[in-house]
Amino acid sequence: MPTSHHENDSFEDRLGAALRQAGDTFDTDRPALIAAGQARGHRLRLRRTTPTSSSSAPAPVSGEDMIATLRKLLPEGTVSGEAGSGTDEEIAAPYARVVYDDGKGGGAVSVALSRVEPGSQSARDATTCPDKAHVPYDSCTTSRLSDGSVLMLFRATSFRTGAWTPSAGRPSWSPPRGSRSV
Repeated sequence: MPTSHHENDSFEDRLGAALRQAGDTFDTDRPALIAAGQARGHRLRLRRTTPTSSSSAPAPVSGEDMIATLRKLLPEGTVSGEAGSGTDEEIAAPYARVVYDDGKGGGAVSVALSRVEPGSQSARDATTCPDKAHVPYDSCTTSRLSDGSVLMLFRATSFRTGAWTPSAGRPSWSPPRGSRSV
């Protein structure tokens, strides 16, 4: 009776060969992996070299601080559904999210902060309008500001949880020093 493997091939040999064959066919976006690794390494190096004395280290910002700042920036109206995370939490990047109602209907408003390496692929990706063939949107503009920072304003109609959201805006700002706000 013919078989696809030799009678004396062990299971371990066949398994090893199958894993090597699967690994050889795996393809990835190597430049993206390299950029992500460099960004992670840079963040780790910054953590190691940042002074830890309380006089020079920036004070942590709480989720409540993020929400309070977002509330102060909103025009008059009612705010509910607050959620946020600060720099003192390892779970996610600092963010604040609220439901804001100007009297004509509520809408979600959120802001999230992250840091990118200036001039890196991550900074360019954050401030480049996506291809409409892959991400449908209503409008997207990118502007270089006088200080060298880049601002992208993204607006899209979306369908979530069975209801149409008339428009969702996403500004993305990348200053020359590397902070980013989304």
